[in-house]
Amino acid sequence: MIPLLMTGIHAHPALITVDPSGGGSCTTIQAGIGMAVNGDTVLVMPGTYSEIVDFSGKDILLCSRYLLTGDTTYIDQTVIDGLNQNSRLVRFTNGESQAARIAGFTIRNGAPPPGEVEGGAANGLGIYVENSSPVIERNHIKNNSFWLNQYGIGGGIAVSGGSPQIISNEIYSNNYAFEGGGIYIYNGNDILISGNIIHHHPIFSGLGYATGAGVCIRNSTDIIISGNHVYNNGGAYCCGGGIGLAGCARVLCTANRVEMNECTDDGEGGGLNLESCQDIWLISNLVASNHAEGMGGGISLMYYTDALMVNNTVCFNTTGSMQYGEGGGLYFVNSFAETVNTIIYANTAGGAGDQVYLSGDDSDPDFSYCDIEGGWQAFGLGMGVNYNGSYTMNIDLDPEFVMTGEHPFSIGETSPCVNSGNPDTTGLMLPEKDLAGVDRIVNDTVDIGAYEHPLQTGIQHTSDDPYFSVFPNPCGRILHITLPHGIPDTHIVIFDMAGCRVMYRHASAGETTLYLDGIPPGVYVVSMESDGEFRQQKILKR
Repeated sequence: MIPLLMTGIHAHPALITVDPSGGGSCTTIQAGIGMAVNGDTVLVMPGTYSEIVDFSGKDILLCSRYLLTGDTTYIDQTVIDGLNQNSRLVRFTNGESQAARIAGFTIRNGAPPPGEVEGGAANGLGIYVENSSPVIERNHIKNNSFWLNQYGIGGGIAVSGGSPQIISNEIYSNNYAFEGGGIYIYNGNDILISGNIIHHHPIFSGLGYATGAGVCIRNSTDIIISGNHVYNNGGAYCCGGGIGLAGCARVLCTANRVEMNECTDDGEGGGLNLESCQDIWLISNLVASNHAEGMGGGISLMYYTDALMVNNTVCFNTTGSMQYGEGGGLYFVNSFAETVNTIIYANTAGGAGDQVYLSGDDSDPDFSYCDIEGGWQAFGLGMGVNYNGSYTMNIDLDPEFVMTGEHPFSIGETSPCVNSGNPDTTGLMLPEKDLAGVDRIVNDTVDIGAYEHPLQTGIQHTSDDPYFSVFPNPCGRILHITLPHGIPDTHIVIFDMAGCRVMYRHASAGETTLYLDGIPPGVYVVSMESDGEFRQQKILKR
């Protein structure tokens, strides 16, 4: 048997305590890491640590007392501070795996050393990852700043190669990066960015255009961006105030809220900017109240990007009044998206195409089961551009946002978007819950937009009402209505969701067949009177 001493492995993982008052195993974090081997935990007591923390290739857990207690005050009490004169305050540069974790710290005041002008794939002020795959979770990464004359990238976290997981951090007020004020990733693969709050990142574009003030990802593959709240990021000549992707492939962006980001001075993609990307899946996101002075107030898809966009809500985004203020909601440049179950409403362009603008004749996105204000007839079109995409089963009705509470862009009970999504959800990659935690698919039906109405139980294919049943539901051009024997003659009235009558028919006991030719796809209410009582059923016409 080989003695354990010769293997260099502890018989049991060790707990190494760092306490600046001298009550632990050591007084500095780096000394604690130096004592550790793979599998150990380095527990850091509250205090301010003005040092560089390098994991030195070790797969260890570095944590504050927050991870033991769940008390979030320990995050703010356990600080790694760069004193505005050190950068890359936490470093993973020696091939660390996902067994290397940092959790429960405030990482702040990183800055390039005076006189230093850095360049390269990723600079990094707060946390720097190079060809490594750590887990970075539940930290506050803030107030790390580049000098205004630099083209620094990655103010909060910078990644150059590797497969890190960035989970449930608050990343904010990291200032004046050229790209990726919150997170910058270059040449990464199999990366998870989930549950983070990323906000207030002003960028410095200098003499060029910068990508991704909140999150910038370049030349990377197999990325999941899920459940993040990205807001109040941006700056001049920015492409992607909230999130910017360039040269990426196989990216799932789901259940994110991207709000109030801004690209000024001819910037584009106020919420998201996707450039030269393939196999992008935008699923169940809210993109609201973003602004681009140039093109694409909500989302811009540029230069042969292709995407699947399902159950998103794109609303109240704006572009500027300048000549090229086009595409308040969506802006396409020779790009394609299959867009399903999506609300595109109440966006405004200072130039053309309040909801959708197509630039380049190769831009022919498909839309189905969407609610698009103005319909395809209101699309803005560049010179010589014709729209030749598929446009089926869409509606143009006020989605009736509730406009109150934590989720103001959820839909009300009478919204025409309720139960109006594509009843065939195969391949749509829908999450189990919506942004408010409501079941996404109920009784094989789904609403249009990023939110499900919480009180809906889905459109039933049959009715349990003994006086009044409809079939099939959803229906095509033919709808059968069955009334019980013995009731007096009555009338059937069909209303659209705006309350306008679209059909009026006499009916008697037994089955009545209605032909719905000429009635556009959407949600309708079928109403009848029996014994002085009005009865109603909601139907979905395909």
